[in-house]
Amino acid sequence: MTRQQVARRLGKSLATVRRIEGVLLHPTRDSRGVHRFDSEEVEALARSTERGHLSLAATLESNGGKQCPNCETLDEQLRLQREGESDQRDEELSQLRRENADLDRRVRRLEAEIRDAAEIVMRLAGE
Repeated sequence: MTRQQVARRLGKSLATVRRIEGVLLHPTRDSRGVHRFDSEEVEALARSTERGHLSLAATLESNGGKQCPNCETLDEQLRLQREGESDQRDEELSQLRRENADLDRRVRRLEAEIRDAAEIVMRLAGE
């Protein structure tokens, strides 16, 4: 389930869903970086709140308004992921520049060969 689907199921805002991540819900990230929630975990939470066994507001207040214990780790993971993506983009850009330089050299060689061939054709046409 996505954050939006979880918010609809719980009848809460996206902000609330984000606040309970790592506290009451433990999403994973898919290959595109989208948070995916386990539907059974969401349903269990929804049943608990519907039955009055659990208040999301009370749970968030009991955390003292502080970030969840995993948030620093998650922030660090995000930072490292962004750095890794930046390094990857830099490497891809360097590779493209090398390929472009190789293509420029090939173009110059081909232009020289065409000039040489044109000179030969002109000489032969003049004979």
